[in-house]
Amino acid sequence: MRKRLRWCIYSFLAGSFLCLNDRFQPFRLKSLQVENFSAEFETNLRDWSESFLNFHPAWLLAKSELKSYERQYPFTIETQWNPFRGALKLTAVPFVPAMRIVWQHAEYLIAQDGAAWRRDLWDKVLTAEIPQLPELRVGNSFPLLEDLGLNGVTRLTVSYQWLYSLQQTLLSQKDLKVSDVELLRRGGEDVVACVFENVGTKSQSSFIGKVSHLEKSLIVVRELTGAKPEQKTSIDATYEDKIIIKKNSVIPEIGRAH
Repeated sequence: MRKRLRWCIYSFLAGSFLCLNDRFQPFRLKSLQVENFSAEFETNLRDWSESFLNFHPAWLLAKSELKSYERQYPFTIETQWNPFRGALKLTAVPFVPAMRIVWQHAEYLIAQDGAAWRRDLWDKVLTAEIPQLPELRVGNSFPLLEDLGLNGVTRLTVSYQWLYSLQQTLLSQKDLKVSDVELLRRGGEDVVACVFENVGTKSQSSFIGKVSHLEKSLIVVRELTGAKPEQKTSIDATYEDKIIIKKNSVIPEIGRAH
């Protein structure tokens, strides 16, 4: 008799719970708010939420899928859950790039810890603007990254600090403006190619030289471009014991030929 009474009580409580849940739906997900995600990726997140739509605490069991997204795309996902209101908020926090590199016909965003993400992955999932960063082009033969990063994060095969130091050396030359910078690997040597323009004389020099001898080579660039106005030269500093300089025609002013 007592056992039967217990089952009746359990049945009553279960029925009452189901009745209240059906009427008031206290565990239904009432609000899913997403911020900083692209419209395309927002659709993915709303599809993801369907698995716990009727019982929102179960989102904790589905949280591993968010971690999977973080391995595939350049963001972390901040979560805010209000269990009393049945509300869940997801915010994309983009990773912070420190350098922009073009390699193997694709653009990569590089972090100071050496992590690298393809630019197209950022554009696919985020609405945030990419910060303005100097561009460094790297030749296809240079072994820059562990892989192409098609399915997520990849990493530099050289140190970030080495790349940053090279870039800053080129950008910080007094009276010289640099453009068309490209890092190359030739015969096992790291070389850099670029164009320098003296802001005072307007002389230009097409330059290629070994990274290991860059500081010494740049002394020649400064002296040569500062010597005469509107002079165009090319400098080859890839040799161990010499620097080859070729003088070209004077740079014409815009409209001079007309």
